[in-house]
Amino acid sequence: MVKRLNCLSCRPWSPTGLRVCLMLACLFGLLPRVGASTLTTHPGTAYPSYLRSLGSASSLASPRSITLDPSGNLYVTDTRNSRIQKFTANGRFVSRWGYYAIYGETGGFVFPYQTALDADGNIYIVDSNNHRIQIFDPNGKFLHTFGSNGSEAGQLNYPYGIAIDSSGNVYVGDRYNHRIQKFTRSGRFLRQWGSEGSEPGQFLRYTYELAIDGEDRLYVVDSDNHRIQKFDQHGRFLLAWGSEGGADSQFLAPFGIFVDTHNRLHVTDQEAARVQTFDRNGNFLGQKRFPVGKRTGQVSGPRDFALAPDGSYYLVDTDNDRIQKFDPDGGFLWSAGADPETLNNAFSVTSDASGNSYVVSLQGHFIKKFDARGRFLHGWGGEGSAPGQLNYPNTIAFNPVNGYLYVSERLNKRIQVFDQQGRHRFMWNGAGQAGGEFSSLRGLAIDPHGNVFVADTFNHKIQVFDAQGHFLYQWGAEGREPGQLQKPYGLAIDQLGRAIVADSDNHRIQVFDHSGHYLMHWGEEGDGDRQLSAPQGIAVDSENNIFVADNGNHRIVIFDQDGNYLNKWGSYGNFIGQFIYPSHIHIDAGDRIYVPNYYKSNVEIFEHPNNVPVPHDWGGGGSFGIVELLLSLILLPGWRKALRQAVTG
Repeated sequence: MVKRLNCLSCRPWSPTGLRVCLMLACLFGLLPRVGASTLTTHPGTAYPSYLRSLGSASSLASPRSITLDPSGNLYVTDTRNSRIQKFTANGRFVSRWGYYAIYGETGGFVFPYQTALDADGNIYIVDSNNHRIQIFDPNGKFLHTFGSNGSEAGQLNYPYGIAIDSSGNVYVGDRYNHRIQKFTRSGRFLRQWGSEGSEPGQFLRYTYELAIDGEDRLYVVDSDNHRIQKFDQHGRFLLAWGSEGGADSQFLAPFGIFVDTHNRLHVTDQEAARVQTFDRNGNFLGQKRFPVGKRTGQVSGPRDFALAPDGSYYLVDTDNDRIQKFDPDGGFLWSAGADPETLNNAFSVTSDASGNSYVVSLQGHFIKKFDARGRFLHGWGGEGSAPGQLNYPNTIAFNPVNGYLYVSERLNKRIQVFDQQGRHRFMWNGAGQAGGEFSSLRGLAIDPHGNVFVADTFNHKIQVFDAQGHFLYQWGAEGREPGQLQKPYGLAIDQLGRAIVADSDNHRIQVFDHSGHYLMHWGEEGDGDRQLSAPQGIAVDSENNIFVADNGNHRIVIFDQDGNYLNKWGSYGNFIGQFIYPSHIHIDAGDRIYVPNYYKSNVEIFEHPNNVPVPHDWGGGGSFGIVELLLSLILLPGWRKALRQAVTG
């Protein structure tokens, strides 16, 4: 069983103290051996060493909700990053917790939405796609959970909103069940009300945020009915107000709701880019309008609002991936989350001859450039179909012949070419099945002559172009026989000129000569050493060893040029060296290994095993355990940063 070091996130450790504790524990045999999140090696062989990460630790990806505690700290649901982030009232990052919990592990999330605090400061979080509520203490320590998927009493179906009354009872907006459910603080079901519709007490399609006033009256954002509904604590309908439109007391997709200490209601009107204020009876009191855009003080798709006791206020600027704070007069104070180095769902990476890195930020439809030390330099892109704009870019590759960067776009079905400053140079495209046309582009690889190899995934073939985008030839057909392909994903060109293809749905690696003639293959579905589960990314080092991003097994597997198994490392998880569905891998000219983490929104960089001292064989048949992992972080380069990132989650 995989053991997690969740205790490390509870309170900070000094590096010196941690080293002493680990050394004593090793001497007295207090630390167990755990074969998780590490490289499984043959005894006496080396393993990759963590160097650094690209991407901001406090970046936000589609934040949805904000909650203030009595000390003025902010808890923000970092929804697409599947985590909670905590900031001070001045915007200083404090901590974060959570990860993408595809298996429903407690402490992780799949699309967290609204949060609420109880009288003890514990934070209740709607874990929507896991159909449950999770409760944590103010420091992010998991306490308990309730809820499961379904439509019976006490079950939830993609919940969104949550509120807590003065008695500690918990109200949950059970979105796809079109109802409100009431629970005790421990999660025991009390009652429910609501159904689908537009009559009083009904909810059309989705409910979003909930709020409680000083008299324990519940307010529900009934978004598709463009109204707010009010209920007593027993679920009796009291009143509703609002209709579709942009006038006072009208709404265009209302989303968030906040009740201040004076029992005034502040409703975030998403599409109108404003916050309207009402009294408890729904009477309009005023509004705050915001200009639409990406600059400071501008907003795009705001989802939530919170008012501080001093009259300053916070706005969740969702589509700009940030929180903004304003003074009582509307003057901008600060923003957090949208750091320049933010990588929203890092997807692929490449590097140039100078060691600069270029990362595809998938959800941001952006390319971001970092120098050889990991410092952000600049970025370009933005969603769209015009030249220079991007629409779900997938893979980026550097062409050493002309120094340009080639980017495949899934939805625009084209290849765009940029110089190293991000200036658009040229592109080629065409949807279809003929030579030079694409169905769904994934992997890119460039040979020493500058020719561009493209994995045309849904056409089940590889296409080859010259550096200017002129079609040369293609190979492949759908099937499972040797040489046939089933959704090829990543590909790489090795030192021998061979094309190495991740044949994803066949769970194997295929090798072709430069002209596309089949040479060999290996792999089958499974999690053994020579088995794979939907392999996607692929890269080759200077010795022709083949590194495979084994997507379904959450790991990297290494083979020699003949397909013989060498090593593997990684497991499912959110710690350094753990992966969640890795889809890409890159190896630079110095044999450093780059693994983009879509669900962690960063890129982790590792030293090649050949450049790492061979560790002592601690026994156990070649499974490198947690003792060795932690000692390696202490003894090898990058240990301080690795420990700091592990401690802060």
